Amino acid sequence: MRKIALYFAFLLLGFQSFSQDTTWVQTFTFDSITTRRAWFPFPAELDTMRFEKVMMYYKLKCSPLTTWDQYDCGEWDYLTYTRVFDHTGEFDSIAKNSSRFLSNWDQPATIDFVPSPNNESDYYFRDESTRNTAGLIFSNPEAANTNSNWPFKSNEKGSRYQILVTQQQLLAANVQAGPLNALKLYVQNLGVNGALPFPSIRMKASTDVELSSFHSNGFIEVYNASRGIANGLNALVLGENNFDFYQPFIWDGTSNLVIEFYAENDFPFATSLSFDAVSVAGNKAI
Repeated sequence: MRKIALYFAFLLLGFQSFSQDTTWVQTFTFDSITTRRAWFPFPAELDTMRFEKVMMYYKLKCSPLTTWDQYDCGEWDYLTYTRVFDHTGEFDSIAKNSSRFLSNWDQPATIDFVPSPNNESDYYFRDESTRNTAGLIFSNPEAANTNSNWPFKSNEKGSRYQILVTQQQLLAANVQAGPLNALKLYVQNLGVNGALPFPSIRMKASTDVELSSFHSNGFIEVYNASRGIANGLNALVLGENNFDFYQPFIWDGTSNLVIEFYAENDFPFATSLSFDAVSVAGNKAI
């Protein structure tokens, strides 16, 4: 029996083949929230038939049942992969043979392997940057009057928070035009040992006076260093915490600023970090 396996990324798929007749095979449905790959057999009576074309149709759909983050469309709105595998086990005239193993970036014909299922790990590398910005002078645009899990919500798989800081706020705090090299966040609750995996901070100049939707372009990343996930190194502490930028952001002295705080973590913590916050009138954060 012919079978076809699909890699699925929140798609509704169907197959159509054309010769003298058309055969439809229903695959994933909108209920297939977490299924990524599956077998979908063609009818047995097609085993001896020849096909000239296979058409695949899919529909994209936002769903509150998605599990990666809190957004209905958050799992596929930036990545949609469809991979089709034909596992016949037979070689044909267009078969391409390649190396079977990759070991330390080499491609040996054979490789010694002793299974050790209790000691297998996958490693993923991220580039993170730091810079010494000792001797900076900080200004405080607003006095805290509440607390919040934002701007980094560490009990979720991902969080994105944007806040608008106006020119008037910056000037009132005696912030001068020129390079901005760091910011401070005041921590009230350390969550889990003050750990903050894979954060980033980006900034941009803006003429907006309120935030009604997320800004998606024009940002400059200034910070991307994890806190407290490597043997507790540089973990957050109660009170003020410096986030030193690995490159400065140049403020022109006239624009408002949109600051974005982003983090991702495949294994959310049971308790989120909590920060000093300010309640303000208008839509200044999203």
